[in-house]
Amino acid sequence: MKTINFLALLLGVLLLPGQAFAQYNAVQEVAPKAVATMLAEGALFVDVRETNEVEVLAYDLPDLISVPLSELPDRLAELPHNRPIVVAGRSGTRSLKAAALLSENNFTQLFNLTGGIIAWEAAGLPVRKMDRMRETMPAGKKQCCASTSATEETTGKSCCAGKTGAASEKASCGEKGKAKGKSCCSGGSR
Repeated sequence: MKTINFLALLLGVLLLPGQAFAQYNAVQEVAPKAVATMLAEGALFVDVRETNEVEVLAYDLPDLISVPLSELPDRLAELPHNRPIVVAGRSGTRSLKAAALLSENNFTQLFNLTGGIIAWEAAGLPVRKMDRMRETMPAGKKQCCASTSATEETTGKSCCAGKTGAASEKASCGEKGKAKGKSCCSGGSR
């Protein structure tokens, strides 16, 4: 009896890796430059990065569907089973996980974008870069001065730690700016 249990356990251990990797075998890797042809032939491009990542740097493609990996299990019905699907992420790892999930749910024509948006951008393919802070700033204001108080405007003091002149160029925005990882005096990210 012990021998049978041992053999069953050994067989399970030997077969498990094959089953675990079978889902990845159903997914083909595709180079960034090959995607345009696939899209022209009817493939669907699915970006599985989280919304905050897409807001900063996005694939610039028509008919792209954004379904964050964290939402994918609940949104499978939005994706067609009858079209090739190119799954893309930041570097190719997360998209491979998403493609494996799709494979487990009977999607069969799956392609993982090799290298993700990093390789996409490096290949010179179209991206949209967003600077949310600049989009929400009043015209002519630096990032730190968007909410300048009347006191700051009348005293001529910068919002940068209440410093004036050259000293303001070296000051930080205080806790609010630090929390966002921004430097108010340089107008950009630290």
